[in-house]
Amino acid sequence: MTLHIVSNPASGSKSADRLLEGKILPLLSNFPSIIVHRTKARADGIRCGQEIRANVDSQKDPTLGQSNVIILGGDGTTHEVLNGFYKKELDSSSSFNPQGFAGPPQLNLIIVPTGTANAFYAAIFPPGPSDSPAGAEAEDQWRLNSLRSFLSAKGQTESAPSSLKPLTLSLSKTHATRFAHLEDVETGQVSTLTHLISSHALHAAILYDSDSPELRKEYPGVERFKVAAMKNFNRWVQGSLKINPSSNGSVRKYDPHSRAFVPLQQDQTVLKGPFIYLACLSTDRLEPNFIPAPFSSTFSPTPEENLRRLPEELDLVVIRPLRDPKVAKRLKEVRYEESGGGVDDDEDWNQDLFKEIRESFSQQSLMKITAAMYDGGKHVDLQYEAEDGKELGETMVEYYRGSGYEWTPTWIARILSGV
Repeated sequence: MTLHIVSNPASGSKSADRLLEGKILPLLSNFPSIIVHRTKARADGIRCGQEIRANVDSQKDPTLGQSNVIILGGDGTTHEVLNGFYKKELDSSSSFNPQGFAGPPQLNLIIVPTGTANAFYAAIFPPGPSDSPAGAEAEDQWRLNSLRSFLSAKGQTESAPSSLKPLTLSLSKTHATRFAHLEDVETGQVSTLTHLISSHALHAAILYDSDSPELRKEYPGVERFKVAAMKNFNRWVQGSLKINPSSNGSVRKYDPHSRAFVPLQQDQTVLKGPFIYLACLSTDRLEPNFIPAPFSSTFSPTPEENLRRLPEELDLVVIRPLRDPKVAKRLKEVRYEESGGGVDDDEDWNQDLFKEIRESFSQQSLMKITAAMYDGGKHVDLQYEAEDGKELGETMVEYYRGSGYEWTPTWIARILSGV
């Protein structure tokens, strides 16, 4: 079986070529067949994935209908390789089954993280005190954990590695309509595979802005995500979210009091905005220490078995500012002061009329939630307080579990990515 290597020299730390030549190829000296695919431009990982798939499809022995692929890159590179490898199925996505893969060959991923956030890798090998890179060599050794696991389980033979873990792939279909003021919006349907997150609102805006050449140059590390976050902290997004049930027939929501996901009634599975954070995840973290969905990883088990996500499920993390009782109270005051009317479902929340309310929520609530996301994912247990300081019981973050969702935004702010 041919071992494929995809190397993205422009990714994140720009250490892919150095690791490939100095660390990885020497460890693979006993492999008889190795093909190295180097990305040459933005999104070129898709081409690499297609080339690997063509090689697998050309195998005459049907038992070889799988491929081992080492990826030197970030979460975006992995995302591109997956979409290139399964492009045939995506082009006929009406019959694509991301749960069963009846027909498509198996892709075994060995990740060597050289990206910026490396969320996928950090979910598999969470950095601990002993893994904290004290220097370049220590960091290199942490990056090689997946490769060492592969070589150890494989025993340098052609037998299938016993250390394989299932990876949740979600099929995302985007329906877009061209608007007169959005000339670059494509019409029709676009199908994309995601392996970590599909995001909207704040997280989507962060990814979009942080990907600018200017921020990438000035902030080559995860700092650029924080810079982009500050630009979008006060932006609310109107829309409607419908959560689809899991195979057990229910949508469940995390309850911090019982430490369990509890089933919801059908009328509780459609959420109205405004939203400030909306992310659908199959990973617990988006940076080594940024954990928005603490029970979502299938690689690092949670202490309580009942909190674990099944591979065929997805977790949704939602922040809706109107759940904050202080925001709701002040909003009504401002609205009546201005026009004597109530709050409209199609309200333009980003107008100057609500600027003080948006800024207050960001400073008092969103900052607290974000800090808890960086503190082991403790935000899922936070509750709002009344003005007298008493807890009301409403969670600051809504944490749902289902099989998927339908999102209808008032305006388009959506990112599908490896992260």
